[in-house]
Amino acid sequence: MNALVPRSLHIRSALSVALLALAPLLAVACGGIFDEQAQAAFRARLGSVSFTVYPAFTRSPQGNGWDDASAGRLAAALVEAGCGPASAAEAHVPITGEVHMNQARMWKESAAEFGAWIAAHPPATDYAILPEYIGVPATKEAGGIHAYVVDRAGKLVDGVLLNNHQEVFSSAHPRTAEDCAGVLVTVMRQEWARH
Repeated sequence: MNALVPRSLHIRSALSVALLALAPLLAVACGGIFDEQAQAAFRARLGSVSFTVYPAFTRSPQGNGWDDASAGRLAAALVEAGCGPASAAEAHVPITGEVHMNQARMWKESAAEFGAWIAAHPPATDYAILPEYIGVPATKEAGGIHAYVVDRAGKLVDGVLLNNHQEVFSSAHPRTAEDCAGVLVTVMRQEWARH
């Protein structure tokens, strides 16, 4: 411990980090991203709704792409968790926004693009999900894991924004798309599983 920093400051910092980790992982901390009533209604209906899961959009220094396997893995996890029927789509959702240092801004932009795309290409299911992985494959650790949940009209109802500030992310040290899908499945099971 640094002798120049009072012990009480270290304790307060540790408590702040712990409190951040306890915040709901499927609600982004930035106000106004999605309507809380829409989120509550979505979660209340879990188990009686259906999902289409699209291949994860991946961003990396080598170029952007899609991870088709993520869609199947996430769809299977939704079914297993009792959230409702889910199927993996083959369509690659085009995300064109720039990579920013501001992860919340990037999240909002990608969510808006996905919502607009779904509104123009509505699935047969009640909801659509698009995962997004930032900085994969990574040498040390991915930059972030996002997921966007929209209704058939493209309205954002729920989502995930994870990075190394959350324990579920930092303890997994995700480097690949497969690792990121695993973290996302863990979060969904914790937050959405029907008991």
